[in-house]
Amino acid sequence: MDLNKAVLGIVDHSATYPRKIDLLFTCDDSNETVELASCEWKRDKVAMDMKLAQQTKNIRTNAAILMTTIRHDVDMTLSMDWIGNSGYLYSMEWLTDKHVFLARTLTNIFVPTHHSDIKGFRKTLQSLFNMKSTLVGNANKIKASLRHTNHRKRLASFIEFETPPSSPTQSHSAPASFILFSPRNNRQEPNKFCYQRDLHLPSSKLTFGILEWQAY
Repeated sequence: MDLNKAVLGIVDHSATYPRKIDLLFTCDDSNETVELASCEWKRDKVAMDMKLAQQTKNIRTNAAILMTTIRHDVDMTLSMDWIGNSGYLYSMEWLTDKHVFLARTLTNIFVPTHHSDIKGFRKTLQSLFNMKSTLVGNANKIKASLRHTNHRKRLASFIEFETPPSSPTQSHSAPASFILFSPRNNRQEPNKFCYQRDLHLPSSKLTFGILEWQAY
């Protein structure tokens, strides 16, 4: 980012630090890379406005990732957000009927810093393995979808299909206008948040619910 500013002569005094992605899970197949989830780490003593900016950026990033994966019938992912040695695991899901991305906290996680923490660390390990299992399952679905698409593309030159092999499933497409990509603090209009009580979701959706994020 700093190199781009220097080479292109961009006059932008906003901080580069909040724009970085700390950990990005991806899968590769047929020379194509698809992102699965983005995770965020922050220092324990970082200012509150930085914590909120990083949290919002991570939510936006995972929503943007889902806009790609839903083309492969993957409409949910898991992510982590850390502050120092403590963090939480959350899910991000695209609700087709409500036209919003739903972020839900699942469990708290931490890195032990004292021998008395070891006993409670088991739940963190279980959560991390569950996250791994979910992301591996998503990766397998995406790889299968990519291979299927590539097979159809090879035959498209001499076999006529009812649907074009290169077009994603329209019923799973998310509108790009629902995502605000710029992490700059001087955006023209602030993000708008809608809470679950306004969406009339069934009670099963509210178990771990905190908010649905939607930017206009």
